[in-house]
Amino acid sequence: FNVSKELSKYVHVSELHQLSKLAVFGGIYNYLNEFIDLFVNKRFDLGSENSHKEITNSVYFESFARGLNDSLEAYRNEVEDIETEILTNPYITLSYFVLRVSNYLELFNILTNLLHDIYAHKKNGCDVYEYIYTLKWHTNPKVSENIIKFYLFDFNRIINKMSKVVLNWVSSCVLYGVIYDRLNEFFIQ
Repeated sequence: FNVSKELSKYVHVSELHQLSKLAVFGGIYNYLNEFIDLFVNKRFDLGSENSHKEITNSVYFESFARGLNDSLEAYRNEVEDIETEILTNPYITLSYFVLRVSNYLELFNILTNLLHDIYAHKKNGCDVYEYIYTLKWHTNPKVSENIIKFYLFDFNRIINKMSKVVLNWVSSCVLYGVIYDRLNEFFIQ
């Protein structure tokens, strides 16, 4: 993400770098929000409808998107607090804004990499849950370290939302004998 040449004429050189960082945050947040819209609100703006046709009707992706939405709530609140501060104090700099949101860069990197991995490996159904759940015990220490950091940013919310889907389906099988799986995404075939 870069600042356009038209806008860069009006911004001091020292703040162009800070503005570029904010553009990165905005772009990543927009990408994550499009994913949430795709699966929670059933809006198909993330690309062509056909490219996601196989995975848009997934209760696992919907629960993942709901957990993702919950995880991003702290970031939204932080931005809202900064906006309130800017309205009361017009002398707040871009550096201050970048400093306040920089804690979320690691979270955004992990979430976008997670989405890219899911799409690249064409994960669907129960495989998505298993993939996300097993990241906790990843053999690569760098990945494990990032996931531990991610736990500070509510990774458990995503796991909990997805676990509810599995538990509801298993309980309907065990309690009521219903093995209805119209989307073929659960582990019993």
